[in-house]
Amino acid sequence: MRRAHLACPPGSAAQRDAVHRVPGEIRAAETVSMEDLRLWAPIVIAVFALLSPWIMYGRTARRTEITELSSKITALGPKLEEKASAGHVGNLEDRLDRAEERITRAESRLEYVPDKDSSHRLEMAIARLEGKVELMDEKLKPVSQMANRVHERMFEEAAR
Repeated sequence: MRRAHLACPPGSAAQRDAVHRVPGEIRAAETVSMEDLRLWAPIVIAVFALLSPWIMYGRTARRTEITELSSKITALGPKLEEKASAGHVGNLEDRLDRAEERITRAESRLEYVPDKDSSHRLEMAIARLEGKVELMDEKLKPVSQMANRVHERMFEEAAR
C-alpha cells in the first residue's frame, strides 16, 4: 500500500481523503512517490516518442517549402522586370492598337453581309431566275433553228 506524505494534521478531512483516493491521483499538498513516476514515465515517453517526429517533420517541411518559394520568387524577379519594361509595354500597346483596327474593319465589312433571311431570299430569287432561263432556252430553240435555216439558205443562194 502506498503511503501518502501529507502536509496536513493527522485525523483531518484531508488525511481521510488521501486514504480513499484514486491510484495515480496527486493532490495539491502531496509529494510524488517513485511508484507514481514508474506509472506515468512510460506514458510520457510514449507520447513524446509519437509527437516528436511529427513536430520535427512539420518544421523541416515548412522550412524547405519556404526556401523553395523564396528561390522561385527570386528567380521571377528578373523576368518580371523584363516583362514590365517600357519597351515591352509599348510593344503590347502597338499590338493592341493593330488588333483594334482589324476588329473595326471586320465589323464595318460585316454590316453589309446579308443576314440569314436575306440570304434565303437571294437563294429563292436565284432559283426562280434559273427556272426562267430554262424556259427561255426552250422558247428560243425554234428561233435558233429558223436562224440556222435562214443562214443555210443564204449560203445556198450565194453559192449559185
